[in-house]
Amino acid sequence: MVQAPNLDEDQQALIDKLQFRIQAVLRAKQSRYILLNAPNDQIEAITAILPVLKSPTVLPLAQAGWSSIHSVINSGDFWEVIDQLKEAGAEDILVCPIEKWYDNETIHQSKLQRLGRLTRTTNSKLQRPRAFG
Repeated sequence: MVQAPNLDEDQQALIDKLQFRIQAVLRAKQSRYILLNAPNDQIEAITAILPVLKSPTVLPLAQAGWSSIHSVINSGDFWEVIDQLKEAGAEDILVCPIEKWYDNETIHQSKLQRLGRLTRTTNSKLQRPRAFG
Protein backbone atom coordinates (compact mmCIF):
# COMPACT_ATOMS: atom_id res chain seq x y z
CA MET A 1 0.00 0.00 0.00
CA VAL A 2 1.35 3.44 -0.93
CA GLN A 3 0.72 6.37 1.38
CA ALA A 4 1.84 9.92 1.97
CA PRO A 5 4.95 10.14 4.20
CA ASN A 6 3.64 12.91 6.45
CA LEU A 7 0.31 11.73 7.87
CA ASP A 8 -0.90 12.89 11.25
CA GLU A 9 -1.62 10.29 13.97
CA ASP A 10 -5.36 10.06 13.21
CA GLN A 11 -4.73 9.55 9.51
CA GLN A 12 -2.04 6.94 10.25
CA ALA A 13 -4.36 5.12 12.65
CA LEU A 14 -7.00 4.97 9.94
CA ILE A 15 -4.48 3.62 7.40
CA ASP A 16 -3.31 0.99 9.93
CA LYS A 17 -6.90 -0.11 10.59
CA LEU A 18 -7.63 -0.38 6.87
CA GLN A 19 -4.42 -2.31 6.23
CA PHE A 20 -5.23 -4.75 9.06
CA ARG A 21 -8.69 -5.37 7.62
CA ILE A 22 -7.36 -5.94 4.11
CA GLN A 23 -4.80 -8.44 5.43
CA ALA A 24 -7.55 -10.31 7.29
CA VAL A 25 -9.65 -10.63 4.12
CA LEU A 26 -6.67 -11.68 1.98
CA ARG A 27 -5.61 -14.33 4.49
CA ALA A 28 -9.17 -15.65 4.63
CA LYS A 29 -9.32 -16.00 0.83
CA GLN A 30 -6.35 -18.38 0.98
CA SER A 31 -7.96 -20.59 3.64
CA ARG A 32 -10.96 -22.85 4.17
CA TYR A 33 -12.75 -23.83 7.36
CA ILE A 34 -13.11 -27.60 7.59
CA LEU A 35 -15.51 -29.59 9.76
CA LEU A 36 -15.65 -33.36 9.84
CA ASN A 37 -16.85 -36.27 11.92
CA ALA A 38 -14.42 -38.93 13.10
CA PRO A 39 -14.41 -42.05 15.23
CA ASN A 40 -12.72 -41.25 18.54
CA ASP A 41 -10.04 -43.87 17.94
CA GLN A 42 -8.97 -41.96 14.79
CA ILE A 43 -8.79 -38.42 16.28
CA GLU A 44 -5.01 -38.50 16.75
CA ALA A 45 -4.35 -39.72 13.19
CA ILE A 46 -6.76 -37.18 11.68
CA THR A 47 -5.54 -34.19 13.68
CA ALA A 48 -1.96 -35.04 12.66
CA ILE A 49 -2.99 -34.41 9.04
CA LEU A 50 -4.56 -31.02 9.67
CA PRO A 51 -2.17 -28.08 9.29
CA VAL A 52 -3.45 -25.87 12.10
CA LEU A 53 -2.09 -22.82 13.85
CA LYS A 54 -2.41 -24.19 17.39
CA SER A 55 -4.76 -27.12 17.72
CA PRO A 56 -7.94 -28.28 16.00
CA THR A 57 -11.22 -28.05 17.90
CA VAL A 58 -12.52 -31.48 18.89
CA LEU A 59 -16.12 -31.72 20.12
CA PRO A 60 -17.98 -34.89 21.17
CA LEU A 61 -21.01 -35.84 19.08
CA ALA A 62 -24.32 -37.08 20.49
CA GLN A 63 -23.50 -40.52 19.09
CA ALA A 64 -21.09 -42.27 21.44
CA GLY A 65 -17.60 -42.91 20.08
CA TRP A 66 -17.66 -40.03 17.59
CA SER A 67 -16.37 -36.47 17.57
CA SER A 68 -16.52 -33.43 15.33
CA ILE A 69 -13.18 -31.90 14.37
CA HIS A 70 -12.90 -28.29 13.19
CA SER A 71 -9.82 -26.67 11.67
CA VAL A 72 -8.50 -24.40 8.92
CA ILE A 73 -6.70 -25.58 5.80
CA ASN A 74 -4.90 -23.77 3.00
CA SER A 75 -7.15 -23.74 -0.07
CA GLY A 76 -4.20 -24.78 -2.25
CA ASP A 77 -3.78 -28.00 -0.22
CA PHE A 78 -7.50 -28.76 -0.21
CA TRP A 79 -7.73 -31.91 -2.35
CA GLU A 80 -4.61 -33.54 -0.94
CA VAL A 81 -5.74 -32.93 2.64
CA ILE A 82 -9.28 -34.18 1.95
CA ASP A 83 -7.97 -37.42 0.43
CA GLN A 84 -5.71 -38.02 3.45
CA LEU A 85 -8.56 -37.30 5.88
CA LYS A 86 -10.87 -39.77 4.14
CA GLU A 87 -8.16 -42.45 4.24
CA ALA A 88 -7.71 -41.81 7.97
CA GLY A 89 -11.43 -42.39 8.66
CA ALA A 90 -12.97 -38.92 8.46
CA GLU A 91 -16.61 -38.75 7.38
CA ASP A 92 -19.17 -36.04 6.58
CA ILE A 93 -16.48 -33.54 5.60
CA LEU A 94 -17.70 -29.96 5.17
CA VAL A 95 -15.48 -27.23 3.76
CA CYS A 96 -16.55 -23.59 4.00
CA PRO A 97 -15.03 -20.34 2.79
CA ILE A 98 -13.76 -17.95 5.45
CA GLU A 99 -14.91 -14.37 5.09
CA LYS A 100 -12.36 -12.73 7.40
CA TRP A 101 -9.59 -14.15 9.58
CA TYR A 102 -8.29 -12.25 12.57
CA ASP A 103 -5.51 -14.21 14.22
CA ASN A 104 -2.42 -13.44 16.23
CA GLU A 105 -0.18 -13.50 13.14
CA THR A 106 -2.25 -10.86 11.33
CA ILE A 107 -2.40 -8.72 14.47
CA HIS A 108 1.35 -9.15 15.07
CA GLN A 109 2.19 -8.19 11.47
CA SER A 110 0.00 -5.11 11.74
CA LYS A 111 1.78 -4.04 14.94
CA LEU A 112 5.22 -4.59 13.39
CA GLN A 113 4.30 -2.53 10.36
CA ARG A 114 3.03 0.26 12.59
CA LEU A 115 6.20 0.16 14.71
CA GLY A 116 8.34 0.11 11.58
CA ARG A 117 7.05 3.58 10.78
CA LEU A 118 8.47 4.92 14.02
CA THR A 119 12.13 5.71 14.63
CA ARG A 120 13.96 6.66 17.77
CA THR A 121 15.81 9.95 17.89
CA THR A 122 18.96 10.48 19.93
CA ASN A 123 16.92 11.78 22.87
CA SER A 124 14.75 8.60 22.85
CA LYS A 125 11.53 10.30 21.72
CA LEU A 126 9.53 8.46 19.09
CA GLN A 127 9.02 10.33 15.83
CA ARG A 128 7.69 9.47 12.42
CA PRO A 129 10.42 9.25 9.76
CA ARG A 130 10.79 12.37 7.63
CA ALA A 131 10.19 12.31 3.90
CA PHE A 132 13.25 12.08 1.69
CA GLY A 133 14.16 15.01 -0.54
